[in-house]
Amino acid sequence: MLRKCVTELIAATAVGKSSFGLALAMHLAAGRNFGRFFINKRFRVAILSVEEDEDEVHRRCSAIAERYGFDYNNELSGYLWRVHCRQDKHVLARADRKGMVLATPDLKELEERLFRDGIDVVIIDPFVEVWEGNENDNGQIKQAAALLRGLARRIEIACLLMHHVRKGAVDPGDIDASRGGSSLGGLVRLAFTLTGMTAEQAKSLNITDEDLRRSVVRLDNAKVSYLPKSSDTDWFRFESIEIGNGNQENPEGDSAGVLVPWKPPGLFAGISPHKITTALDRIAAGLEDGRLFSLHKQAKQRWAGQVLVEEFGWTEEAAGLGLKVWEESGLVYECEYTNTKKGQPEKGLRVDDSKRP
Repeated sequence: MLRKCVTELIAATAVGKSSFGLALAMHLAAGRNFGRFFINKRFRVAILSVEEDEDEVHRRCSAIAERYGFDYNNELSGYLWRVHCRQDKHVLARADRKGMVLATPDLKELEERLFRDGIDVVIIDPFVEVWEGNENDNGQIKQAAALLRGLARRIEIACLLMHHVRKGAVDPGDIDASRGGSSLGGLVRLAFTLTGMTAEQAKSLNITDEDLRRSVVRLDNAKVSYLPKSSDTDWFRFESIEIGNGNQENPEGDSAGVLVPWKPPGLFAGISPHKITTALDRIAAGLEDGRLFSLHKQAKQRWAGQVLVEEFGWTEEAAGLGLKVWEESGLVYECEYTNTKKGQPEKGLRVDDSKRP
């Protein structure tokens, strides 16, 4: 996030954007790193959550505090706020009959509150709930977002804006996945997508546990103005945490899902050195007719990925990724040789024995 700018987090309903925002807010307030995100000091954070009521936000925050060991009195007090607007309506901007989007008294009230409390970061969840107008009108959506950017600039704070996705499948890192007009993507300076792990992604990571797949989400860069471009994906997994509010009617109490940084298992995790050696030996030997294997699936029976499928029990998607890992490390490489069957040169796969694991 950047001061005086708006950062957009794009996610579908129930993926976990609100949980992510709360976990991030508490880490910023405590001055603790969140996954690989380095937080070097404590920041005052205000949360304007419109979709969730007070009890639900409290439940989630209690679960996050329990999971990460936050001490409300020593780490969060004076640095974490839940803010409200007049009459709890939270409409910060509204379009008039001519299509002009104007600030409401709630926006002025919010700005005064944030300035008075010395807030560094405001998290608004979600964007669609804090303004009234035609969200498919690029002009209106840009005006509404510009009002929030103006607030951030005037009091020099960072604004994290939670935004829903449009209908249909969403590709990780797609800034055009956001709901409504696309002009919001041009106004924000940083944008990220939060998406669930698909069945195809699970296959490529060799994950067969369906419960695990459904509990994992990924955070990807969608726009990174002022930052180096990166293809890194940050993974998080939901953990169910009991919050210790049991009573006679419900002895076990409530639980809430908490997003915790997670690292996918290595592609070759669980594959024995013996199986790896056998697969490499087969690739090095080539086919029975003297031809060498190929990196490319269109080579059909010469595709080396089939060796990994047979030796490791992988899917073809996982085998393709495995070959790519070996190629990038230099363990396997393409070279030109003469196809004795056809009597002509072609490219085939060799193994660099000095780089065997």
